[in-house]
Amino acid sequence: MERGEKATVINVPKDIDKTHPYTATKVIKKIKETLELSLGLTHKFTSKKFQDICKRKGIKNNQDYCYQFPYSKTKIYKYSDITIEYISQAYIEEFKK
Repeated sequence: MERGEKATVINVPKDIDKTHPYTATKVIKKIKETLELSLGLTHKFTSKKFQDICKRKGIKNNQDYCYQFPYSKTKIYKYSDITIEYISQAYIEEFKK
């Protein structure tokens, strides 16, 4: 770029359906499937445990893990693939204690 030229920055919004494809119900199901591979059927992962881990780890405040639609009247959250990995790992660490 030559001195004195101006640059234009273009912000392209990411496609939330691609980056955060899961609703809470689907993400819990995926986490349970992951835990069955690691822990067998002995795990007792529930939606209550999911909410507990989300709250303690600040998942809903981090857009890498969770996206909240800002203009909806009800709180709609969508979760990413890394949420499944992160919460599964957090639960496994707690489960083994």
